[in-house]
Amino acid sequence: MKRLLLASTIAASWASLGVAGALPASGVAPRASCAGLTGLTLPNAQILSATQKSGYCNVIGIINKRTSTQDPDHFTYGIGFALNLPNTWHGRFEMMGGGGTDGSLRSDPTGAAGVELAQGWAVAADDGGHEDSPNSLLGSYQDDDANAGGSAHFAIDAQARSDYGYNGIEKTATISKQIIAQYYGLEAGFSYIMGCSNGGRDAMVASQKFPFLFDGVISQNPGFNLPQAGLAEAWNEQVLGTLATSKDANGQPFIPDTFPPQDLQVASAAILSACDALDGLVDGIIDNYHACTNKKVFPALANYTCGIGPHGSTPHGGTCLTSAQVGALKKIYAGPVNSDGERLYSNWFWDAGIWTPPTAGGAGWGAWNVVTAPVPGVNTAINLTLGAGALPMIFQTPPVVTPIGGPAGQEAYVFHFNFDTDAPNIFTETKAYPESSMDFMAAVSTDLSPFKRHGGKLIISSSVNDGSSRELPSLAGIGK
Repeated sequence: MKRLLLASTIAASWASLGVAGALPASGVAPRASCAGLTGLTLPNAQILSATQKSGYCNVIGIINKRTSTQDPDHFTYGIGFALNLPNTWHGRFEMMGGGGTDGSLRSDPTGAAGVELAQGWAVAADDGGHEDSPNSLLGSYQDDDANAGGSAHFAIDAQARSDYGYNGIEKTATISKQIIAQYYGLEAGFSYIMGCSNGGRDAMVASQKFPFLFDGVISQNPGFNLPQAGLAEAWNEQVLGTLATSKDANGQPFIPDTFPPQDLQVASAAILSACDALDGLVDGIIDNYHACTNKKVFPALANYTCGIGPHGSTPHGGTCLTSAQVGALKKIYAGPVNSDGERLYSNWFWDAGIWTPPTAGGAGWGAWNVVTAPVPGVNTAINLTLGAGALPMIFQTPPVVTPIGGPAGQEAYVFHFNFDTDAPNIFTETKAYPESSMDFMAAVSTDLSPFKRHGGKLIISSSVNDGSSRELPSLAGIGK
């Protein structure tokens, strides 16, 4: 769920938050030694190392370190954090959002644009309260179990779920500000958070749950409603599974053959033929999404349907789609529903971005739904790798403990997900898990008045075909 952004784009975003011209004319030097920070007493936190590097002090620490009694493996958990403190500080602090299911500490954070530390900002990052690598700088522990959730195993622990959802950001930012005050003798003048995808969700969560913690928030492609996005991921894969003609190594429908790249290119051409001109300019880009309706797209898809339309009659030949493929696209783009037809998440905008040209970067519709790197007999779509672990372990309450692979593994869970009985569990609370996944994960509040009263500014940008950041739908039919 991570995406690289041009530094110039992010710098422009910072400027629009009012940063430009507000930095002190001269910076602030530390009033203490870097190494001396290891002796700093902090509430429920420990600084493990403080290392002077070229131009800055690199601090590694852990917050609320504990051994889980709820996790049958009794793994060690804690919020690992890293904080870089420049030798010349200009009063700014930035918290970097995470990505995916976190679990990996960026031990030497330089800022979302990669330039903030060099410009005199203090920059922090956290690992979301769990670690996937036993070789991290936090004490050689990890929280993965291939037979019980893999990298999402942490979700078996209720506190780790909360740390991943929101605690990690709040605790790390708070501790970092305390360290900054001790190191420079001054509190941060302005504080910011920036992230993309799950990091964008982190940023939106901060503006809603901790409105006084940051002055500026930049949220790129935010997975602000990941539990419901997870339902859509399962829906898409089940629909594509009906087109599969073979099984993968886990005995599940093999998805890459259902929509080869040339077929997605055909689908893109069909959608463009219907909607490119709606914005007044034929340029290979659809800008008037709201006008690009089923009424316009369906006839175009018919024109590109093998044996019906004028654009070819050879399936998978790069000129037409089978009627089954067209039917699958219509069902996927309509969004998931239960057996009563009640909507479970939003639909998609029709967009030419369903196909990603070979020269384009990033993870588009095909990577999320069909295939990333082709591997014979292995499903590599993001929905069936990262998403397949998150759906049973993180988004369901209580977590459904599944192994990574095998006939009863995470893929099987996705392909057999029940939209009547399983979907409502994103709202479920139990004694052992008092917060539902919507409680600790989602950032769907529309009341930002406390953040506004604080003087905070929020910038949100999103992509049309990002599977984790689609528009907020009606919640009818699946809960509260």
